[in-house]
Amino acid sequence: MPKNIFDDIKASANGMLSSDVYRKIFDLARSGNGGAIVEIGTAHGAATIASALGAIEAGKPFHIYTVDPFQGKYSSRSKFGSVQDNISIVRSHFRKFGVDDYITIIAGESGDLDLRNVMEGINILLLDADGRLDRDLALLYRYLTPDSSVIIDDIDDAVYMTKTAGFWRIDQKHRISFLLTNQLLSKGILRDLGSINNTGFFQKSAINVSGEEIERIALPLYRELVFAEITHPPSGPIQGVKDWVGGNIPFARSTYQQAKSLLSKSQT
Repeated sequence: MPKNIFDDIKASANGMLSSDVYRKIFDLARSGNGGAIVEIGTAHGAATIASALGAIEAGKPFHIYTVDPFQGKYSSRSKFGSVQDNISIVRSHFRKFGVDDYITIIAGESGDLDLRNVMEGINILLLDADGRLDRDLALLYRYLTPDSSVIIDDIDDAVYMTKTAGFWRIDQKHRISFLLTNQLLSKGILRDLGSINNTGFFQKSAINVSGEEIERIALPLYRELVFAEITHPPSGPIQGVKDWVGGNIPFARSTYQQAKSLLSKSQT
């Protein structure tokens, strides 16, 4: 394997993870037992390529099923065009690295995966979608093999505030992923294998748990999202918020100016 292959994967497939993470995914696939590899959150296929190349080196029969809606109000893929545009981009990346024949792309969510394809067990599960780990694990946990690896991204407990298409968005994906992952660890449902940056590596435990139980475990955690501390506040000036208020709330701008004038006079 070329020394800089993981840097190449990251650059070629618009990878959002570090090269070290792609290397770790490759190593897990290379040391695995082949079979079904399932990824929820394809993006443009960098992690998919890393897992495919590792599984090829392992020399055991395998197939990857990778799932992504490739669209939606909060999807990072929307800026690249339609669903078909994104699939074409992903396919071109797979062909570049010679792994296209090993991969099935499903445009949708985990519920759109044909579970008949994974009846013999999932050996590697990668979760990097919208933070709904409970939805994906409730569906797929029972298909994980006893020694399967589970890779979960964005578990750093951060809350982000970003401006997109003219409105501010509070992004709590990282926080709910952190909360859910830690709860699954505390219940013994997953075993911790370490982390690289914001990406955690886990293994399925010997505990048998139903999808319904995973959903029950998750419900109280969503209630913790009512309040959040902004870890990464807006980097731009707050003037954008003032402009929005002035333009959308009647009399807000004039009221603000009057209050400012009165405050100034009271201080003189």
